[in-house]
Amino acid sequence: MGIGVTATNLDDAKNQLLEKIFKRKQLPEIKNVVEDIDINELDNNHVRPNMGNPAVYGIWFPLGYN
Repeated sequence: MGIGVTATNLDDAKNQLLEKIFKRKQLPEIKNVVEDIDINELDNNHVRPNMGNPAVYGIWFPLGYN
């Protein structure tokens, strides 16, 4: 499904993932990076109803990691 992160750059996003989701263990392989995502393109049945505010710095999908 993916992870939604608002960050200053790709390295910042990876660091947030490493610290908050993967608890400083190794990151899994990242298969795809989409920058400046249009939230209207996200899944209406799962992602959009369960996401935080993507305008706020941090992890906004899934909820609970910011």
